[in-house]
Amino acid sequence: MIRELSKKYLVELVKLNVSALKPIEKKIGKTSPVWLKEYFEYTFKEGKVFGYFLENKLIGCIGYIIGPYGGYAEIQHVLVNPKFRGKGIGKELMIFIEKYIKKNYPKIKEFRLNVRYKNDSVLDFYEKNGYSKRSYLMKKKI
Repeated sequence: MIRELSKKYLVELVKLNVSALKPIEKKIGKTSPVWLKEYFEYTFKEGKVFGYFLENKLIGCIGYIIGPYGGYAEIQHVLVNPKFRGKGIGKELMIFIEKYIKKNYPKIKEFRLNVRYKNDSVLDFYEKNGYSKRSYLMKKKI
């Protein structure tokens, strides 16, 4: 079952994210729980986060924010507990969020999402769901 989450799930969402990234941590680097918390807080402030529950246990999530001027929706936090991957939950979450956004934001004409550098294991998943590689996000710490 998929349902909208509130900030009361923040700690659980950070734990889910850490567990979801653990299998690929050596490849993509370790992610700070503090940064993850801030990232989820931003999504709660600017958009929504939904959870996938199995027997009342949070095992996946997905969120979105609406881009500047309402031109696109940016999908965020596509996560499934590694123990439940390969069962169609990620696909179900993607279908859900796209339908939700189309229904509630009819002027949206594009979905976007970012993939962490070196997390190429998910590229096939997104391509199978109709997404194409378009750009690279570059950054420099100061």
